[in-house]
Amino acid sequence: MGKNNNCSDEYAHVSVEWAVPPAKDDSKLLLTVVNTGPRTCLLTTYPVLRVKDGHGRLVAVFENSKPETPVVLGPGKEAYAGLLARQGGKGAGTRTTDLALAPHGQSPEEDTGEGTLLQLPSGGVYMDDQARVTYWQSTSENAASPLFNR
Repeated sequence: MGKNNNCSDEYAHVSVEWAVPPAKDDSKLLLTVVNTGPRTCLLTTYPVLRVKDGHGRLVAVFENSKPETPVVLGPGKEAYAGLLARQGGKGAGTRTTDLALAPHGQSPEEDTGEGTLLQLPSGGVYMDDQARVTYWQSTSENAASPLFNR
């Protein structure tokens, strides 16, 4: 258990997959976190992601995606965050094969330390500096909907 009952990295397994089939749209992804620990924990923020493209850009957040209350993640349960990889065409982006995920509950300003490397699906995703991620959500629908409302 992390500080303030936040989910700790040790027990939070995060994976990335397509939100919709990539043939239809390869800019929308879904992050899933599973609580592999023995206790319920809280997800109070959003995944702090750094693009591994040599520039080390942080992925900005959809501010209006913050849930009313933190997501409560019971043992074995999942929560979700949506990732919009780019807002322009492929040509505007840089092919990225993985993202660095900062430890849970850290703010982007803090030194992220090691964090976790997240593999992106099918050999990489084109990302630009308009990339955005949502706060953690209790349903995949809530996580994905900001990706389509723009």
